[in-house]
Amino acid sequence: MADGIQIGGKDSMFNIEVTAMNKTNGAPLSVMTFETAMLMKVNFTMSNVIFYPVYQQSMFWNTNLTKSAVTIAPHNYDKVLGSMTKVMGQSWNKKYTAGVPIAALDPDLAMIGGLIKNSTLTPYVSDGWMYAGFSMAADAPYYH
Repeated sequence: MADGIQIGGKDSMFNIEVTAMNKTNGAPLSVMTFETAMLMKVNFTMSNVIFYPVYQQSMFWNTNLTKSAVTIAPHNYDKVLGSMTKVMGQSWNKKYTAGVPIAALDPDLAMIGGLIKNSTLTPYVSDGWMYAGFSMAADAPYYH
């Protein structure tokens, strides 16, 4: 897992649908659909119950436009999807630079941050396992 978490691969086929929102009623409308082989590399670490999701890279192969509600000239759709996901990934990374505290996901989980100290979770290990560790508040010397 030297590259973090990988989703897909050259032999994994995906359908990707591009939608647009109508300003009047806000209902998403399907604009086009692609069939593609895709590999996406991401990282997802946790430190002190703050999650850090990070987009790293995506690659596309043999992409075909299977449905389109608009007229579009032929393109190298591998590059089109690659460019789209790169921009979206950069926006994602910028938005979550400071991480996502577990309490932001569910306020009821905020107490976990008080119970679990020095927590770590990372996919970057050489033997294929995720590394995780923490210490409990009850482990502190003043509780004994």
